[in-house]
Amino acid sequence: MVAFSLIISLCVNLGAFNIYSSNKSLVHSQDIIERELPLLIQDEKLLYNLAQRTAFARTYILYGDESYKERFLQYTEESQVIQVISWP
Repeated sequence: MVAFSLIISLCVNLGAFNIYSSNKSLVHSQDIIERELPLLIQDEKLLYNLAQRTAFARTYILYGDESYKERFLQYTEESQVIQVISWP
C-alpha cells in the first residue's frame, strides 16, 4: 500500500511540475511575441533598406544618374524613421 501511495504522489508531483513548466513557457512566449518580434520585424525592414541604399549608391556611382541619388536619399530618410521607431 505504501508503494502505491508513493507512485500516486510522484504522478501528482510530475503533473504539477508539467503545469508549472507549461505556464512558464507560455509567459516567455508571450514576451517574445509582444516585445521581441516587433523589434525583429523592424530590424528586417532596416536590413532591406540598407541593401536598397547600397544598390542605389552603387548604381549612382556607376551611371551618375541623379534619380538614383534621390532614391538613395529617400531610403536614407526612411531608414532614420525606422531607427527612431525601433529604439524606444
